[in-house]
Amino acid sequence: NVDSTKVRAIPNPLTFEYDCPESVIEEKSKEVLIVSRLEETSKGLSRVFRAWSIVEKENPDLEWRLSIVGSGPDGRYYQDLCKKLKLQKVTFYGHQPPFDYYKKASVLLMASYHEGLPMTVLEAEQMGLAIVAINNFESLKDLVIDGYNGVLVDDNIEMFAHKIQEVIINPKLSKHYCLNSVENSRRFKLD
Repeated sequence: NVDSTKVRAIPNPLTFEYDCPESVIEEKSKEVLIVSRLEETSKGLSRVFRAWSIVEKENPDLEWRLSIVGSGPDGRYYQDLCKKLKLQKVTFYGHQPPFDYYKKASVLLMASYHEGLPMTVLEAEQMGLAIVAINNFESLKDLVIDGYNGVLVDDNIEMFAHKIQEVIINPKLSKHYCLNSVENSRRFKLD
């Protein structure tokens, strides 16, 4: 019996006091980023590495790199999986402040099985990254508008790999998503 006109949801606000200028987007590197706790049960990063394996195999001259910022109980498992998959373009940086990584990278990958409102996605958008995410939880649709600031993919490794490739081999599409990510993130300004 609550009066719905007196109730309002307020999402988490932007993390950084920073409005990414287009000049920063122009200078972004060929880097795909994961910022995450390294824990398989909730984060599902093994699917990212399996998809990245397809990307590397189908693009032998790939200039892009996959960077992982974070630590957690499954860090060794992920490093061993990357060796098993013979991944050549993956770097683990451990637990670091993510700001400079967001500023440099062009694309953020998200594979979590569940999240509340994933601040990693919001931070990445604020910093001008395109988002490619496995669409596993409802709040993701509050942050990623499929075809506008990134891509939402069904839980399918091959499709995930295909969409990652689509974004990284098409600079116009990637830039379009990056610019729109910044615009979309402004909905979450503290004021």
